[in-house]
Amino acid sequence: GPDVVKRSGFLMPSLSGSRDFGTFVEIPFFINSASNYDLTLTPRFSQKQDPLLQADWRHLTGYGTYELRLWGHQPRGILAQNELMAAAEVYDFRGGVIGDGNFNFGGWQTKFHLEDSTDDLFLRRYKFTTNDVLESSLSLFKKQTHGYWSLAANHYRATVATETDEKTVDAIAPRVIYLYTVPGKVLGGKLSFTENFTHTIRKKGLDVSTLDTRLDWQRLITTDAGWHWQLGNALAINALHYPEWEENLAAPENAPDKEPDKEYDTLAANAAYVTLAYPLGRRTGSFFERLEPKIQLIATSNNERYDRKHLRDLRNSADVDLSPASLFTLAAPGDEASRFNYGLRYRINYGTGLHGEIFAGQSHNLSDRTFAPESGYGEKRSAIVTETALGYGQSELRQILRIDEETGDRLRDNTRLKIIAGAVTLTADYTHLLDKEQEELAAGFAVKPIHGWSFEGRLVEDITNKRRAGGQFVVTYKDECLRANLTIERDDARYGSVESETTVRLEFELLSFTGN
Repeated sequence: GPDVVKRSGFLMPSLSGSRDFGTFVEIPFFINSASNYDLTLTPRFSQKQDPLLQADWRHLTGYGTYELRLWGHQPRGILAQNELMAAAEVYDFRGGVIGDGNFNFGGWQTKFHLEDSTDDLFLRRYKFTTNDVLESSLSLFKKQTHGYWSLAANHYRATVATETDEKTVDAIAPRVIYLYTVPGKVLGGKLSFTENFTHTIRKKGLDVSTLDTRLDWQRLITTDAGWHWQLGNALAINALHYPEWEENLAAPENAPDKEPDKEYDTLAANAAYVTLAYPLGRRTGSFFERLEPKIQLIATSNNERYDRKHLRDLRNSADVDLSPASLFTLAAPGDEASRFNYGLRYRINYGTGLHGEIFAGQSHNLSDRTFAPESGYGEKRSAIVTETALGYGQSELRQILRIDEETGDRLRDNTRLKIIAGAVTLTADYTHLLDKEQEELAAGFAVKPIHGWSFEGRLVEDITNKRRAGGQFVVTYKDECLRANLTIERDDARYGSVESETTVRLEFELLSFTGN
């Protein structure tokens, strides 16, 4: 029971099965080294492979806590092959590590996340993660009275694809951000200053240093008549240094707009905006409805230099993407264009629990700047974006659409149905992205029929390629002392010589032994 003192010893074993290992058993041994740190060693004994060892280390220090999970294996047969190259017997040892930590040093909140392995596909092939990119990071954050400092470093490692172009960022070290908000009001509004220095490292030798300065001012005004005004201005100055790009981008076809013998650029952009909303509400007893029309005008500087190809690659600028949430959101000044936005949102709520919502909006491009077709903005007039929801209690059907203004075709469709009835939860998600030729349907359920027991399942169907994209079924029992899981998982991802497979896993955990 929960009153048992934490001590060293064997924990409950787990029984599983997979294509690569056959049937296998894992027998954890818990080592209670001290009151503030412990180690769990979990060997895996299987039909088809030599033993695999997993080690879990947890440590509570005076400054915070961290934990590491490590794996090591000497593979045989198919697991000793390079999955992407289909080569034989290239791995004598395979291993990996995943870890997290959270500390506080003198007011600095420090976090790290570690994901790495001896080879690109180890963590994914052995089913320890499903990520296509492994990311390790270190961050420090310190809040001040009128702002904050943020320092970070990131490393990225692709697991199933190789680097293909000079835009691929392999590491960011360092990234330093300082934000300061001026106390009190400036011209009746809030003024903030942000300084951002970033150095990106790329395997192709195309390292870039950027220093971005941003000055933001915003003022909110509500009149006695109920009009809501939002006034704002964003000024950005971007300085870039790229000494190695001269050699790598010397060919005219690679950078036709690049000035010869130049290894730096300084850019400036400004965006001013005004947003006007006039919310109308009515309440009668338990019935409430709200109607909110909104318009917005954005005026930007001439940002043609930001559109030069080699500068877009250097800046690694974010793609502008139209949605109901982003329609009235200002992008970075260098990525913005003068445009006029308008939308209308209507909400209704009955005291019985019935509620509904509908939104429709569009953007008009007032500049000569062009957006990528997949952005949804178009050359002059954007697609129409809508969001519709109808619900009762916690159950809801919500649909977000992007519709072609001329043809009425659905360019994007994200629909989610969630039904909650007592101990039963049912979900269905439909995604249709015409520009990416992607159509997917996912269905799931969760049931908690009696105390301690739960059943969950999920299936994903790739409609575009007419195949199953994955699925999972989990049975869980948990009380104060014991947690037991039966998991049946189908992984239909295909990469290199790796085919889809089904994994069955039965796990037991004595909670009192590990102090959980």
